[in-house]
Amino acid sequence: MSRARDARDALLRALLSAPTPVLHAMAGGAVSRDGLDLDPQLGVILRAVKILGIRDSASVAEARAAMELDSASVAPRRIEMAAERALLVSGDAGDLHARVYTPKTAGPRPALLVFFHGGGWVLGSVASHDCAARRLAHDSGCMVLSVDYRLAPEHKFPAAPLDGYAAYLWARANAAELGADATRVAVGGDSAGGNIAAVITHLAKLRGAPQPSAQLLIYPGADMTRSMPSHKKFGEGFMLTSERVRWFLGHYLRSTADERDVMGSPLFNDDFAGLAPAVIVTAGFDVLRDEGEAYAEKLRAAGVRVDYTCESGMIHGFFSMTGAITAASDACRRMAERLRIALA
Repeated sequence: MSRARDARDALLRALLSAPTPVLHAMAGGAVSRDGLDLDPQLGVILRAVKILGIRDSASVAEARAAMELDSASVAPRRIEMAAERALLVSGDAGDLHARVYTPKTAGPRPALLVFFHGGGWVLGSVASHDCAARRLAHDSGCMVLSVDYRLAPEHKFPAAPLDGYAAYLWARANAAELGADATRVAVGGDSAGGNIAAVITHLAKLRGAPQPSAQLLIYPGADMTRSMPSHKKFGEGFMLTSERVRWFLGHYLRSTADERDVMGSPLFNDDFAGLAPAVIVTAGFDVLRDEGEAYAEKLRAAGVRVDYTCESGMIHGFFSMTGAITAASDACRRMAERLRIALA
């Protein structure tokens, strides 16, 4: 099975290396929407998904297994670290598995990024985001502490953000022992992980804890009511569908009343003043695009330093596609550089 997957992945990468006109032909034509042009390599992938009739797994167990295995074809190349190790960090209700990465690009006492993986609060793990975390560590020069928070439906909202907040406090207390600069501890994540990172900054303010040195929010979920226009514009055909978002929230939330709870929808907080400087990146063809932009605007209006970018040709999930999608690789390199600057 592994040999067959390797052959499949090699074939896909070879196809995606074709010139742009050929990519457009394979994709069935260039794709434009809302004044934006979809990256042609992503167009090929989306066309393949449609032709092959690939469907999201209905059961949680199948979806988790698929996320761990199927992402390999486009995953970032595995980058060797100067050091890495598995460890346990304190969560809200017990220890959590985590892995800390020290890149070869790190200087003495580098900044530490506490990272939370995406997956709709239902899927994903340190393992599923291993290569992406390595790439982020290498490109930014930061140490990265990737954390396995509790997942739904076994652990409903608000278990995930409470675990994230506890892990952040643990990281601050143990940064020096890990070899990092205890005065430069950031939080970040993609999608659901970006949501957790954003919520951590509000919890820290509410509970009187120090703010993170920065927050890296990669296409974060910020509004669980799904009321922004991008949910209608990109709800079908661009990987993360409206139906899949409903599936995630159905497993994660206890009831629809949770949709407006600020521990799940940080956009609804009243006070954004004094929160950590933010690097926020959204994808042009993503249901979550507008809420990520709205969150950046709220931070900026409150006087928070914000570096916001919409990677216009990208889809949700591009952070984990840099092994095959050239523009995704370039976008993640820029993102890491912005994080490095924010933590300088």
